[in-house]
Amino acid sequence: LIAVSESTKHDLVRTYDIDPAKISVIFSGVDQTFSRPAQDVLERFRSEKRLPERFVLCLGTLEPRKNVVGVIRAFNRLKQSGAFGDLRLVIAGAPGWLYRDIFAEAERTPHVRDIYFVGSVGDEERALYYSLASVFVYPSFFEGFGFPPLEAMACGTPVIASRTSSLPEVVADAGILVNPYDVVAIAGALSEVLRDQKLRERLTQKGLARAQEYTWRRSAQKTLDVLTRP
Repeated sequence: LIAVSESTKHDLVRTYDIDPAKISVIFSGVDQTFSRPAQDVLERFRSEKRLPERFVLCLGTLEPRKNVVGVIRAFNRLKQSGAFGDLRLVIAGAPGWLYRDIFAEAERTPHVRDIYFVGSVGDEERALYYSLASVFVYPSFFEGFGFPPLEAMACGTPVIASRTSSLPEVVADAGILVNPYDVVAIAGALSEVLRDQKLRERLTQKGLARAQEYTWRRSAQKTLDVLTRP
């Protein structure tokens, strides 16, 4: 068997009582389309989509597992502090199960006008959204692997992700890891990244280096090694 993370391997062993020796862990790769486009391309896209100068990006299927409600609540705390008047929250992704709770949460916040829902976006547009974002936040409750944080890092965007399931394996020290159940912690991490230019630069460099470790060529070679193992 092949698992995409040690976390997934652990879940397989625990749920199905499989011998761990029978499971090989092979990480997925990041497509080469995820890189930072030229600045003029970014600014043209910003103008076309009417995106703000400074925004937090949350990207993923709109469903409870992705903890989008937690992101909205953390954003609300930031805005209430009075220190981020120009900050906006951009939420990208197609509606999933129980998605209406997410829209309801946004409507309840006094800062609903600062929250933009942009719907589902393709690979090319995702790279543009990542690259324009001030910070990418992904406090998902559960991920078997978790592509978006790696994609964001490949575009040079600082990442905040969950300290749960597979995400610590993928992100490691190239991003800030938080408890996804702790809205205060999420808001604190966002505030820290947005305020500290040196931290953003450090996370950008670490993220770019980390993303380069995840290639489909490497994944394919390791898969071939497993399939041809004596």
